[in-house]
Amino acid sequence: MANTYNIYKVKPTKLDQLKEKLTSVGLVEQKTLQKDGYSKTFYFSEKVEGNEVWWWKTYRDFFNKDVEEPKNIFNFAVLICINTLEPEKIFAVSLGKSHFYLSKFIQLDFGIDLALHMADESSILLKKSRYFTGTKRQDVSSYQQFQINNYEAGESVDHIKLKAANKTLWGKRNIIFADSIQMDMDKQPMHLPEIFKIIEASFKDDQIIHLPKLESANSDIADDLDT
Repeated sequence: MANTYNIYKVKPTKLDQLKEKLTSVGLVEQKTLQKDGYSKTFYFSEKVEGNEVWWWKTYRDFFNKDVEEPKNIFNFAVLICINTLEPEKIFAVSLGKSHFYLSKFIQLDFGIDLALHMADESSILLKKSRYFTGTKRQDVSSYQQFQINNYEAGESVDHIKLKAANKTLWGKRNIIFADSIQMDMDKQPMHLPEIFKIIEASFKDDQIIHLPKLESANSDIADDLDT
């Protein structure tokens, strides 16, 4: 059975801050399990108070008298995976809304950067972009058949849905690339290190597609712009 994984790459210098953040939003550390060179620690929302159901009071007269006021409860979790021999290699698997709390601690565009090394550009089904010229600022486009290199001036792709070029390695399912990589894989969580190894190996391969994307300025340029 396929499992859906939403995988982020964590900045090693931000790990302690990430753990503090997870605790502050109500995630409680659970078990730590080790396998295949990775230590995997699970964080879970043990005590979720729940949100009000907005229509409860409006339709209260229709409920039986013994029905207590309902709450919408949304549990969430994070699995942090650290390479035991190379602790600078850290991945986080997001479950539920926990991705909202990861943005300050991850390598931005991790998924998009990975796509450059392993994606089949012709298989793009959906593309979300920002624009820095013209009147258009954002755009989401879907495709039946994407034309390779069909990009506009000033376009920066930050979210795509497509297939991998090497389907023997990655499978034939669609994969979503953005700040994370979201995919369905026939592997259980304890076997996530196999996916991490494939990801790391892919970054060592040459880029096989060229997406227009926003690049971070180096520190020297940033300092010059700030002065």
